[in-house]
Amino acid sequence: MPVVTHPVYQRWTKGSTKHSRGKSMSKAYSNLETDLKAIDRVRQTHVAAVNSTNAEAWVTMFTEDGVQMAPFAPANIGKEMMINWVRGFLDVFALEDFALSVAELQVKGDWAFERGTYAIKFTHKPSSNVIPDVGKYITIWQRLPNGAWGMARDIWNSDNPPLVMDRESEANRTSAEQHKSTIHRFYEEGVNKGNTAVFDEIISPDYVSHFFPPDLPRGPEGVKRFVATFRGAFPDIHVTCEEIIAEGDMATSRITIRATHKGEFQGISPTGKPVTVQSIDLWRFAGGKASEGWGGPNVLSLLHQLGAIPPR
Repeated sequence: MPVVTHPVYQRWTKGSTKHSRGKSMSKAYSNLETDLKAIDRVRQTHVAAVNSTNAEAWVTMFTEDGVQMAPFAPANIGKEMMINWVRGFLDVFALEDFALSVAELQVKGDWAFERGTYAIKFTHKPSSNVIPDVGKYITIWQRLPNGAWGMARDIWNSDNPPLVMDRESEANRTSAEQHKSTIHRFYEEGVNKGNTAVFDEIISPDYVSHFFPPDLPRGPEGVKRFVATFRGAFPDIHVTCEEIIAEGDMATSRITIRATHKGEFQGISPTGKPVTVQSIDLWRFAGGKASEGWGGPNVLSLLHQLGAIPPR
């Protein structure tokens, strides 16, 4: 995205007498024009680097001891801290259409001061929510020993009110509620009612369970087979969801399973015994569907209650 510049260019001076003669003034403005063009080129490169979403390219235009002051975060001092911050940011947000508009650029010797506004569009990756943003910035430039200009200090903040900038939190809350709803459907519709078709809607094609037997396929089909086997042994199974905690792409559910042993289970003939077991399940979500799972019923407790192994 090209930089739009409408700056007020100025060179700082200690007094007007130094440049009172035409020759001195001409030389001063000639040097000023060279500096301004050089800074413009670096700025253009920086904007292109930010739009490339490459962390290393993002910080290339900074000096080695540069300081980056992003909103809602401590200052990043030096390129290593900047790269780590940018990588973390890009893990959560995709961005595009970054552009700068320069309102003022003043140069004095080996230092320059720039003030302007920015526009950018973020996409919150977990929720796919798009967040447009506009704001203002100040950049302090420093001339390097090789004559090139680098960004020595950079600070920016949004013009949007806190409610708009809190969209990430709102998106997280929305995702959490969606994940909770999916988990409730899994237990209530899929397990309790035996409506295994619901798994096609809420289970990712690549879903993998770290509890299921290894011979079960990934995706909804593996879940269907597991639930069918369990319901065959315990046809009146009922899962009570005691608690769900969700944040980001992860969720944890604490459940109680009540059922009667009326079919063969792991080689154990039906006993007619009622059983009650607990489970804590961990879920990962991607694209609105469950993509990975850990945990499962307390099988040891279940076998104790069926009399298959003696109690402690």
